[in-house]
Amino acid sequence: MAAWLVPGVGHAVLGRPGRGASFLGIVGLTFATGLALGGRLTRPDLAHPATVLVAAASYGSGLAPLLVSAAGGASEEVRTMQQEYGTTYLLVAGLMNLLLVLDVASATARAAP
Repeated sequence: MAAWLVPGVGHAVLGRPGRGASFLGIVGLTFATGLALGGRLTRPDLAHPATVLVAAASYGSGLAPLLVSAAGGASEEVRTMQQEYGTTYLLVAGLMNLLLVLDVASATARAAP
């Protein structure tokens, strides 16, 4: 759970603090760039099942999108290409973090006797 909430924490706990800090910086900078470009965090709409997957990617960055969403940010409608690029950055940040969580889970499973 901590590996999802804060990108890179899982790697730091596994004894790779440098790698964890790098991942925190990469995912954090990608997420911040998405916000700076006016990206939007997608909310799931059960009438359109694909939006559930997109929302999972949007919120895959852990605690940051939850805090931004709770503060009412990144929710306006996408109207420009810049905002579309920002939304893409937010999605990529979430997907990168979800891959990091899978990497930590895989490393933990390999280390278990």
